[in-house]
Amino acid sequence: MRRRALASLAFAWACGEPATVPEPEREPEPPPREHARVDDDAIHCDGDRCTVAAALAARLRADPAALTGLGQLEPVARDGRPVGLRVLALEPLPRQLGFIDGDVIVSINGLAVQSPQSAPQLYLQLRAARRFTVVFERDGVRRTMHVDVV
Repeated sequence: MRRRALASLAFAWACGEPATVPEPEREPEPPPREHARVDDDAIHCDGDRCTVAAALAARLRADPAALTGLGQLEPVARDGRPVGLRVLALEPLPRQLGFIDGDVIVSINGLAVQSPQSAPQLYLQLRAARRFTVVFERDGVRRTMHVDVV
């Protein structure tokens, strides 16, 4: 491509025509990522207890990549030791479960959540679970959220 562009410029110059530099070819934009769609009746919460419809849980289990689009994760450490993952730019599903930007997820069903790289291992260990206990910190206070798949 580069040789062709140079040859075109040289030819245009030799003919006395104004030379134009062609725009470089660009990679096509990736399609926008589809986030997990949440039906209004798929999640119900009352305080620190939530239920999630089995159909929604099945959709998420069938497409684990959809889980990565639910928000951004940022490792949190104290005194050089991993504490958990801060969640940011949350999509509707985690918000409906009561999470807010800045929460730090510490553990799920007793399994430490320490880095984004631990997510695949967590998924493998939790994919068949029907009950989740999520320990998280908000404003320095440790809290617990219980989620049942019904």
